[in-house]
Amino acid sequence: MPKHEGFSVFTPRGNDYEWRRYDRALRRARTSTLIRFSRTVQFVKGFWQTGLMSSLSRSLVVGFISLVLALQSVGLLGVAALFTFETVTQPSTNLAGSVFLDVLIWVFALGAGAATRAFWSGKSGSRGAIIVWQMVLVGVAIASAQGDTARWDFALVIGGPAVIVAIFMLFSRGVSRHLGVGA
Repeated sequence: MPKHEGFSVFTPRGNDYEWRRYDRALRRARTSTLIRFSRTVQFVKGFWQTGLMSSLSRSLVVGFISLVLALQSVGLLGVAALFTFETVTQPSTNLAGSVFLDVLIWVFALGAGAATRAFWSGKSGSRGAIIVWQMVLVGVAIASAQGDTARWDFALVIGGPAVIVAIFMLFSRGVSRHLGVGA
């Protein structure tokens, strides 16, 4: 017969049936206590991650990357608003193409904002989206620096922060810690 020490309320003294009932009751009590404790820990952890203390505990690299991503998202929202304004106010030879381009830019702008928010929240899936987005921006920067009317200023403004963010996203321990172990 197994003996349970430390549980002084009731100790069965009879047959195997009473011991099995006692074991089930003890397991249920331990399980429900563990579940309550884990739920409490999850609540405190969630409050810590989304509350005021989370911004104080984040590293400088995470703050810098979040700032750059937020500026890129706001800039893209501005470009989307400008394109939409020009589509509405200017005559167009291909209205369907202009509307499609406007909708596409709005989708990319909102997607960049969602990736920024996911990174700020510490979601590990945001790393891939941000790296892909930064590589797209590097491609835009390379394309704007070529041709007869090459704009090196645009290339540096768009490509410089994109390269820095991509390097930090790939190789920074602070980012890996922020996004979790498996990121």
